Amino acid sequence: MTDYSKIINKIYLFLSIDLIDSTKLKSILDNWQKEFYDFLLSSYLIKKRLSDNSININIFKVLGDEIIFIIKLDDYKDIIKDFSLLYNSLMDFQENYLIKDIKLKFKTSSWIIHTKDKLNMPFTMEESSNEILDFIGPQMDEGFRIAKSFSRCGQTVISLELAYFLLNNKKGSIDEISPIYFLGMDELKGVWNGNKYPILWYSIDTIKSINLMNYEQIEFCNLSKKFISIDKKNNKSVDILKLLNKIISDNYLLELEKRIKNIESIVN
Repeated sequence: MTDYSKIINKIYLFLSIDLIDSTKLKSILDNWQKEFYDFLLSSYLIKKRLSDNSININIFKVLGDEIIFIIKLDDYKDIIKDFSLLYNSLMDFQENYLIKDIKLKFKTSSWIIHTKDKLNMPFTMEESSNEILDFIGPQMDEGFRIAKSFSRCGQTVISLELAYFLLNNKKGSIDEISPIYFLGMDELKGVWNGNKYPILWYSIDTIKSINLMNYEQIEFCNLSKKFISIDKKNNKSVDILKLLNKIISDNYLLELEKRIKNIESIVN
């Protein structure tokens, strides 16, 4: 039986890796089963690398052509360290995978949740002799929504709360170049009571990120065009953090402010 005391009042970091045009590829690749299997098997290298660095990472779900990793954090100050290692492992995986000259492309998304009271409540389901852990709550909904609506080929979209903590707890000068890029705002079904949600992409190497885009993205995707057009040298962390704080205050997101304070209370 699950010991709920070990999963309540915790922070969880998620990373989703989702194949693009998988249905189409199944119809044109003769050996699509092997390619898909190799993709999922290769992605496990991310788990191994983080586990070797004493990070508590597991496979949360495999949903057809999507794999989701989960990291449990005991201290909110670990968000930057764990996400940085997670992202770097993802970049290495992308580069090594693309070297194989396979036609598979993927998009990624990342978000955090906090389990407390009735917020993002964990629950388990028994399947055979195993228990399956899952969560229900607004932060999980937001994570899946941004993954579906705002992620693009080769790019990583992140939630507002994750962006906030990556910037707000950053060591060194906050006036440095931000790895978080604001691409506008749009509605997400069922999120923020109809208020528009910020579209935030994360990239520590914008040249690599642009090279991972396909031709259709560069020509026809407004988000990709906006990302390419941003003056990277003037994309300062301090300005992005001010923008996020203004979005929170302008939309009277009291529940979001409460969620942020709850996360900041998790100290090991």
